[in-house]
Amino acid sequence: MAASASRAWVSEPVREIDAVLFDYGGVLTGPVKHSITGWLAADGIEPESFSRTLRAWMSRDAADGTPVHRLETGVLPVAAFEALLAAELQTTDGRVVTPDGMLSRLFAGMQADSAMFELVEDLRETGLEVGLLSNSWGNTYPRARIDELFDPVVISCEVGLRKPHAAIYELALDELGVPADRVLFIDDAEPNVVGARAAGLQSMLHIDHASTRAALAELVPGLTPHPHRSHRMTTPTTTRTAIVTGAARGIGAGVAKRLAADGLAVAVLDLDETACKSVVTEIETTGGRALAVGVDVADEEAVQAAVERVAAELGEPTVLVNNAGILRDNLLFKMTTTDWDAVMNVHLRGAFLMTRAVQTYMTKANWGRVVNLSSTSALGNRGQANYAAAKAGIQGFTKTLAIELGKYGVTANAIAPGFIETEMTKATAERIGVPFDDFRTVLVKEIPVGRAGQPADVAHAVSFFASEGAGFVSGQVLYLAGGPKS
Repeated sequence: MAASASRAWVSEPVREIDAVLFDYGGVLTGPVKHSITGWLAADGIEPESFSRTLRAWMSRDAADGTPVHRLETGVLPVAAFEALLAAELQTTDGRVVTPDGMLSRLFAGMQADSAMFELVEDLRETGLEVGLLSNSWGNTYPRARIDELFDPVVISCEVGLRKPHAAIYELALDELGVPADRVLFIDDAEPNVVGARAAGLQSMLHIDHASTRAALAELVPGLTPHPHRSHRMTTPTTTRTAIVTGAARGIGAGVAKRLAADGLAVAVLDLDETACKSVVTEIETTGGRALAVGVDVADEEAVQAAVERVAAELGEPTVLVNNAGILRDNLLFKMTTTDWDAVMNVHLRGAFLMTRAVQTYMTKANWGRVVNLSSTSALGNRGQANYAAAKAGIQGFTKTLAIELGKYGVTANAIAPGFIETEMTKATAERIGVPFDDFRTVLVKEIPVGRAGQPADVAHAVSFFASEGAGFVSGQVLYLAGGPKS
């Protein structure tokens, strides 16, 4: 066994295994301490006050009634834990510690280790069973990706147990259906590795991805000691955070849910925060992370505050979908300046303010995706002089963003939908006094594919533009209308 591999072992394993169980934080991600260090600096927390509290609360000899133990087993709600932790901490300048969103900020910098996720996929390809067994002290799981790669997924707060208690290893073994002595458990915390060994599992102390892979390569036929598909597009490099405006309903809601399914944390923004909560709930019930934020996108101070809140509570945003919009349709001679200004403010001023606020995080990360919602009305549409002008302006704005921000790894693209069935298009039918079914029938007759568009159609296009693999596509306008437009 190579020296780099040998230092990973706690005990000499059986030479044959049928399954591997991974811990999450510190094994499939970079060291948790790096994220914590960043949070301490950003929030101005005195490091010693945190270390002192953590030593008391994480003691393996402490009773299970400590706040960390109770949080990990789902007994203590996150908000209550954050309040207890805030009360113990001191800031470097004497300010009161803000508890809201503390855990999200604490783990916001915990990036997935792409080499470890590639190792997981390579192990699966050899035919091994691969599961996840993790304590959950506020860790931010890319849940859709985790459920895709691991079976079983055993997380402490979901089962009311925590490592190194023997019962949680037994539960994982029951779900695996593999004898304990044929299972290898990998963790970066020695007490958990020792606990697994006591439960009859083989065990390995994770040092880094290179030594873990080298050790596994000696055990698993067909596994190479070095990765050979580092370009794999599906390997996550980080948990991205996206902001979608106008996301309480319609196209925006569809986009928010699709990006969450893609593994992004999603901030759901709309004028009324309460209206966003149903979308957030739907995302969370499927294992995603989301945040409802109420904001008027035409209000400069409100936009800045909203983006800062997203960065603090969900993670620094590097994907922005400018979807917020309103209609104030009328023929030119009937259109008021109020109607003109209202549409321009939400569509154009709103896209400008949101993009200006978010690009700070994108350029810092040297990666970003801006997707702006235009419309086929940008080509001209009777009764929509304000809306058509705004949507045409969005296209020019998008192309300029692509030119200015490209050198920072930021792409900007626009989607110009045709007829999409939403509450807004239903309102248009009502405004002109036509039953919606009749309105739809007339419009669909002019669409080559023979149907109306749905929010999911737009969401699919946004998913592509926001993806890791779309980095060479920028400054484009996609007419999503069921047929050609120009």
